Parts: sequence; C-alpha cells; structure tokens
Amino acid sequence: MTFHPYRGMVIERGGEMVREVESRNDRHYRVSAKAVGGFFRGRHKGLSDDAPVGTKWIRLDDLRIGTWAEEGIDYLFTFQPPGKTDAG
Repeated sequence: MTFHPYRGMVIERGGEMVREVESRNDRHYRVSAKAVGGFFRGRHKGLSDDAPVGTKWIRLDDLRIGTWAEEGIDYLFTFQPPGKTDAG
C-alpha cells in the first residue's frame, strides 16, 4: 500500500460539503457533495478532458473517511477539518 498525502480545502455548509484537492501532476479537483443518508456523495466537475471522479465519505466525530473512484480504481482517503479555536 502506498500513502500519498495531498493538501486541500473543505467548506461545509449544512447538508453540502465542497472539497478542493491539490494534485501534484494534474489540475486541482473540486468535488461538490450533498448529504445522502448518513454520508456525503459527489462528483468532480472539471474540464471535458478530466477523468471522471466519484467520491463519497462519512463523518465520524471530527474525522472524515471515504473512497475516491477514478478510472476504475477506488482509493481510500481520510481528512480532518481544522479544529475550532475558542476566541473568548
């Protein structure tokens, strides 16, 4: 198993989450996902020559775990949104 760390950004608004993932050798991926039951499901919507990508993930406390399907291969990923700080 090979581990490839990627940097990205996550925006969460109610029942929707947007993930933008940097790619070292390709354009960035942007996945808009909606809550479906107990998990999020979405697709990358890029340029016409981008590989189709489908992704889904679940929230477990402050950890997100999911799969990324691209060109017939399923990849496992995890991420944690940044912690909230107490401003007071």
